[in-house]
Amino acid sequence: LVYYVILLRESDNPYYALATGMGLGLAVLTKPTGYVYAFPFMAWISLSLVKSRRTRGLLQIILIVSTAIVINLGHYTRNYSLFGSPLGPSHEGDYKYSNDIFTFSSTTSNVIRNIGLHIGTPFDNVNSFLEKGISRVHTIIGLKINDARTTWPGTKFHVVHPALHEDSAGNPLHLILIAISIPMLMVQQRPKKDTFYYFVCLVFAFILFCLSIRWQPWHSRLHLPFF
Repeated sequence: LVYYVILLRESDNPYYALATGMGLGLAVLTKPTGYVYAFPFMAWISLSLVKSRRTRGLLQIILIVSTAIVINLGHYTRNYSLFGSPLGPSHEGDYKYSNDIFTFSSTTSNVIRNIGLHIGTPFDNVNSFLEKGISRVHTIIGLKINDARTTWPGTKFHVVHPALHEDSAGNPLHLILIAISIPMLMVQQRPKKDTFYYFVCLVFAFILFCLSIRWQPWHSRLHLPFF
């Protein structure tokens, strides 16, 4: 999806619009978090197309959205028949997937705790130090570290040892590379606009994920598209 968003910005080839729609459709069909990660990129390409190509750009946006809907139409129909919503259930039993509050504090808490899933080390003392630091930040923002309104029921946040299980394996190396690349981007004298916009879309996608979805200790698997 992102690859063809960038190509579509550079070229008026209708194939790229169709491919963007296919990327969007397959992304959201694969996992509903695709809606969250795709939203900033779709906003970027939509504003860009309308600004630069006007009516033709609007037609390309319609093609993108229509293609994505066609790919998901059967899934939407079955979801609506079973759950009363084309997007499927919003709960797992009595447990909601979304946060109960949407504030600066709740979003900050989820940003920190989601990043915290990727900073675990083999050393107990280091993990304990990191966890205490995160707890202090929660004291500052006035929110409990395991607030029931933003935390999956029955779970608690901990900085844990590196794991190999698919539900809990973190991405520490990727996180370090991201941390290094951000200041490199900022110190460039004349960074390409598309590079900067791409960075903004990624950051906004992650923040939107943290704003909307209740924290879970196995979220690292849902971060894979972001990484």
